[in-house]
Amino acid sequence: MNNWTKDFFDFCEAVGEGIEDFFSEVEQFANEFPESLDEALQDMENTINEEIEIFLNEIYEPLFWEEDEIDNFGSTSNFGFTSKVTPDENTLPACRGCRHYHGYVYGGNLFVCGMHPYGWDDENCPDWEAEQ
Repeated sequence: MNNWTKDFFDFCEAVGEGIEDFFSEVEQFANEFPESLDEALQDMENTINEEIEIFLNEIYEPLFWEEDEIDNFGSTSNFGFTSKVTPDENTLPACRGCRHYHGYVYGGNLFVCGMHPYGWDDENCPDWEAEQ
């Protein structure tokens, strides 16, 4: 019968060691989990930022290309002041001498006048009135 009690105590000791190992592994996982979670969240944030940047570049790249064309008419200075574009025979000929002509560049966009914000196609604008 002594063997039986010895075997029982050996079994209880083995179970106790198994429980200690289990809780040790749980503690190790609990310590490593926040680090791996932080890494996963950082990777996800980087991926989202890259996708947003690609998306915005696809949208805004054509706008900047058009802005470069408008800059041929005039530009905005580094201080945020707008410049006035003067119409001539090659640029906005229908607007020469018109009292409605505005001709300032805002954010890279030329605003010609209230009736025709982008200007008139030929030399005979129907809304042309002489300056006073």
